[in-house]
Amino acid sequence: MKILVATVFIITVMTSPLMASEQFKKGQCIYEKFPIKVQITSVKQLDSNGPPKFEVRFEVLTTQGLPARVENIVYGRDFHLLLMNKTFPGMLFLKKYDITPEKIFDCDFNVLIQGNCRRSFFEFPNIKLDDYIGS
Repeated sequence: MKILVATVFIITVMTSPLMASEQFKKGQCIYEKFPIKVQITSVKQLDSNGPPKFEVRFEVLTTQGLPARVENIVYGRDFHLLLMNKTFPGMLFLKKYDITPEKIFDCDFNVLIQGNCRRSFFEFPNIKLDDYIGS
């Protein structure tokens, strides 16, 4: 009887509704990575000198199953999609990665758990934010 109870407990823990996460080290800091989905909410051309730049906004779609400490950071907010050099992307970048309103992308939301680094950031497996095409 005791063995059966222990088995049920292990299955309950392993099938927890929280999303799976993994830890990774970046420099001197350790982050926890949460796989999520985001949706592009708007793409607007900015007034700028030189090649056109675009303000791209997105929201997180998959907050269900995130730990509360992570969900509180992303729920109900929209975010800017910026290149690694903190600039807005250009038209060629948007076309290359097919970035359009309502498009859904896989994303990793990374949260700092140890060290003195940036507290959180988004990574897109299918979008290279260090691709400065058309910038």
